Amino acid sequence: MTQTFNISVPKLKQQQLVDAASEVAMAEAIPYFMQHRWWWINGDEMIFDAETGNLWQGKPNTNNQYNLVNCQLEAKKLRLGGLSQWRLPACKELVLVANISTFPLRSGQNFRLLAIDYWQVSEGRIDLDASNPSPATAESRFVAVCNLFTAKPTAQRAIEEFAKRNWTIKPHGQDNQAAKDFIGQYNLIKVAENKQYTQLDAAKLQALWQNIDYVSARLPKLDNLRFSEINQGLWEFFDDKKSQRLSVTVDSPLYGRNPVLDIQEGNVAIDFGTSSTVVALKRNGRDELLRIGLKDFNEAPKVEHYENPTVLEMVDFKSFLIDWTSEAYRPLVNWDDVRCSHEARFSLRNNDSNPQKIGSILLRLKQWALRDNENYKVKFTDQYNCVHELASLAERNPVKGQALTVDKNYPFDPIELYAWFLGLTINWRQRGVFLHYYMTFPVAYPTEVKNKILASFRRGLQRSLPASLINDAKFADFSVKNAPPNLLPLPLPP
Repeated sequence: MTQTFNISVPKLKQQQLVDAASEVAMAEAIPYFMQHRWWWINGDEMIFDAETGNLWQGKPNTNNQYNLVNCQLEAKKLRLGGLSQWRLPACKELVLVANISTFPLRSGQNFRLLAIDYWQVSEGRIDLDASNPSPATAESRFVAVCNLFTAKPTAQRAIEEFAKRNWTIKPHGQDNQAAKDFIGQYNLIKVAENKQYTQLDAAKLQALWQNIDYVSARLPKLDNLRFSEINQGLWEFFDDKKSQRLSVTVDSPLYGRNPVLDIQEGNVAIDFGTSSTVVALKRNGRDELLRIGLKDFNEAPKVEHYENPTVLEMVDFKSFLIDWTSEAYRPLVNWDDVRCSHEARFSLRNNDSNPQKIGSILLRLKQWALRDNENYKVKFTDQYNCVHELASLAERNPVKGQALTVDKNYPFDPIELYAWFLGLTINWRQRGVFLHYYMTFPVAYPTEVKNKILASFRRGLQRSLPASLINDAKFADFSVKNAPPNLLPLPLPP
């Protein structure tokens, strides 16, 4: 008996990851689907013709022969693939497929199907040995047809229809790696289409989650031991018994990890500058500077990497906002919708004077924070021509020790978003979780403005923490404050 294991996963993120992976799988599956005309459905139950949109009976009864009327009655009785609209083909329809050598039922001499020459069509019996068969009145066998589509469907439309009906599919005559890859892609599409978010084995579940840090912040892909090693495990797989979760039964063990175990005793210092931001950790008596918003964190460090540009790039604001307001902690925001720091500045400098790109980049977050005039409006346009006007920065402090909540009306604050991006890199699972943050500001900044920025950072950094940590007593230690003198100056870049 095969041993099984249960793993608990966050419901919303699991759905989002499956749906996103399904979109990728569809894009990869379409070119392969378009290369093949004939598809076996549900084993050998049916044959799909991608050129006409028709389904053919995969296993005709060749033992019995009927007259035309009884063949029509027998065809109507068929229930294949959950479909009941089966009928006899017209003479032209059957001759057309019989004349194609690759039609899966072709065998024997001339144009025979299953090595049989006589078949019933809607006009009567025809002889497939004849080059131009004419219907006659006589008994014979039949093969039924069903119009799944009234015309040739697009590859995506056909794949979606198969997936919604939960059919298995396989290209006729193909048993190579490309066919196996396609079937894997199709099976993922089928899971998403039928919202069967728990119907995944351990390998597929792990593949879904390996890029969880890369999706939002381009942090490196998780290695296999993060899932399979009992002393490692994923924060998201730790069941705090309080959040909405799904139980997935898998064929090999995958482990969750309580983020409380990864809380670090050190402090984080953040110098939120006008044009750039420096982030430094102090732990175990050592200082460490962080790079934020790189396209490739495997790139060898450079001195300029540690001067993190205080910049945001809004690519698809509407799509981002849906994800940003979907959940409070570590929402699955897509880096392709909004980017920060180094890559955002790279887009600004390499835009070929594209006004859409220029208008989508928020450069002066601190200057915006200083504006407290309702008559001074800041607008940006994302790269899909969505215009958004920023409200004045408000001091919205979270209640210490209490969880944040968000909904579709949650106000968008770009400083909070920038702080969240910083927090994802600071609280990276390879590094640990930090609860104590200290910020520096220019001396000339009014106290009121400092307090507003601190409030934004409290929200953004808090939202970068693992969700299950929020329900632990340790969460009460989280704080974002003005930096005391003994934390300054920040260490210089190496």
